[in-house]
Amino acid sequence: MIRGIGTTEWEAPFRDERLCPWAASLGLDTVSMEFDAQRCRDEADTRRWALGWKEDLEKNGLVPSILGINILCNTGMQFAENEEACRRYVELAMYAAYVMNAPCVHLPSFLDGWIENEAQLIQALKIIGYACALGERYGIETGYESVLWDGGYETVLSGVTSPAFFLLFDNENLSSRGKDPLRAYLRYPELYRHAHFKHAAQGDLPAPVRADTRFGGPDAVIRAMREHGFDGWVILESYYKKAGSVREAEELVRDDLSYLRGAFGCTEG
Repeated sequence: MIRGIGTTEWEAPFRDERLCPWAASLGLDTVSMEFDAQRCRDEADTRRWALGWKEDLEKNGLVPSILGINILCNTGMQFAENEEACRRYVELAMYAAYVMNAPCVHLPSFLDGWIENEAQLIQALKIIGYACALGERYGIETGYESVLWDGGYETVLSGVTSPAFFLLFDNENLSSRGKDPLRAYLRYPELYRHAHFKHAAQGDLPAPVRADTRFGGPDAVIRAMREHGFDGWVILESYYKKAGSVREAEELVRDDLSYLRGAFGCTEG
């Protein structure tokens, strides 16, 4: 049984005190927060920031889940000149996750963090390995989210051996780049311990996850996840903030929540 279903702070219509009440009103279990590198300049700032979100989550009956270190999409781990900055972001984000009682963090490689070759991946693994070492100290899982060439995943797994490491599955990151999500999942089912699901129509407008028909849609991979005992967090990451209105965003979230609860066999919130 999955841990629960939530959405992300970074794709929600609100990123302030309205966010957690909004998510709770829709029947979600969690909000995956984004580490705020602007507000978390040192440990004291980070603690205040993390405690604020922890209080908001708890007050609204939500639980902490995955803290996204999305600043790594702007300050790419793949460049040696960014190593010091990336290490500092990871240190503060891991401390924030600890304060929030978030069980895991994830490090993405998209946008300016896109990995193009083996040398860049090896450089990025220095940061991922450092995050895993910190995570083991704090009791926090460390996830990596990317789309790599087939041999790239072998490089990752040979370079990172921490039991706290996992791969973050994302159906549309894969399908939108011509990769079959089911095939990708079945290569490492034991490592894909948490997941994002999303779907975007033309122009990146949010659309129901169930409407994605690429590679047969998400049903096949969800069946495989259930067969392999997937029991992690399922996070909705569609671009709800781009919906025509808050009401439209809410309708999309409800549809996605209903679909995924049914698909994963957890019909009650």
